[in-house]
Amino acid sequence: WREAPEGWRPRLPWLLPLFWLWVQFHGAWAYGMALLCAFLAGGLLQAQRERRLTWRTAGLALVAPALCGSVLFLNPLGWRLPVFPVRHALSIFGCHEDYVPIAEWGRTPFAGDYALFTVLAALLLVVLLVMRRRFRWPEFTLVASQAALGLYWVRYAAYALLALAPSAASRLAGLAKPAWAKRTLLACAFAASVTAIAWPFVSPPVYPSTAERYPEREAAFLREKGLCGNLFNEFRVGGYLEWTLAGSCKVFLDGRYGPFNAVGMEYYRAHRTVETFRALLDKYPAEIAIYGYPGFQMTPDPKEPPRGPSALLFPKEEWALVYMGDYGMVFLRRIPRLMKPISDMEYRMLRPDDMAYLLVRARTDPTTRDALVADLTRALSQKPPSRPTLLMKQALAILQLPARAAS
Repeated sequence: WREAPEGWRPRLPWLLPLFWLWVQFHGAWAYGMALLCAFLAGGLLQAQRERRLTWRTAGLALVAPALCGSVLFLNPLGWRLPVFPVRHALSIFGCHEDYVPIAEWGRTPFAGDYALFTVLAALLLVVLLVMRRRFRWPEFTLVASQAALGLYWVRYAAYALLALAPSAASRLAGLAKPAWAKRTLLACAFAASVTAIAWPFVSPPVYPSTAERYPEREAAFLREKGLCGNLFNEFRVGGYLEWTLAGSCKVFLDGRYGPFNAVGMEYYRAHRTVETFRALLDKYPAEIAIYGYPGFQMTPDPKEPPRGPSALLFPKEEWALVYMGDYGMVFLRRIPRLMKPISDMEYRMLRPDDMAYLLVRARTDPTTRDALVADLTRALSQKPPSRPTLLMKQALAILQLPARAAS
């Protein structure tokens, strides 16, 4: 950044292939363009401050983002891919159509560690402006761009800390005149950085396993049984399924589909009611469904106990539950091609997320009780993954109690 804007020319042979490759693989190329423009804008402002800015310098500086921006359009999706981050950003501020929420593209909340980041980034900007003798526009635009991106992209806040650290450390040292004070401040800053890096290893956070976050076992089940067809899935895991089931299933949604936002919004809106969800399945007829264990229940009838969503969204008259993994459930649609695997593997009564309702029914309906006991016994004998096992063991224990105790 110290060479902006003149320093772009010797680096152009590296910038052009960098951006061309970047846009093929990941959406963070938008960050690269923002950073490039921040560098050039800071250089132009500094040249203006030092009274050495000319029209020729300004014009040539614009060549770099123009050329780097042009290679972004050389991708399989054409103009839609470069425009997507812009339209998504506008949607966050209510200036464009609704976009499917991407977690790390959400605005950084002013809470907890994020609040601390916001305060420190603002403090650094203030310090840059106050220390006028050391003020340089290229550094200020770099710091301002990193702070802004950290506030816009919640996921980017951690990366912004690394980018802001050099400027912050230099100003921190400059605030202390005595040498011992300067060394003390720098030592504290270094110790704090080491602690922040080491802390997750000393006290690792508890995260769900990969098999709970992605349908590893469910996809392996489909491969093992040779099941293929149109696959309904949660949009977040679409990319994983495209990779692990390549060539065998047609995946409904990709987790990073970009220009296909309209279908993603249909997916989200379909979860508002049972009717809208079934309409979605009619519009995009799936033959297989991988449905993650839901964290909610539905109450279609206030007089009845709450229901597990799978029982209503995938009714057993149309869908058969054939497998339960750590991530969720595998359903097969009752079509002639799939009737043989359904007859071999179907759980006729069991739905893990609907267990509370099934236990209430089993108290008064012997047929439901017997079918549910048979399903639970069979499921547990096959040593299912850990997530649904505890729930099924508890349900089976309740069903095997004497009727009076179970009630």
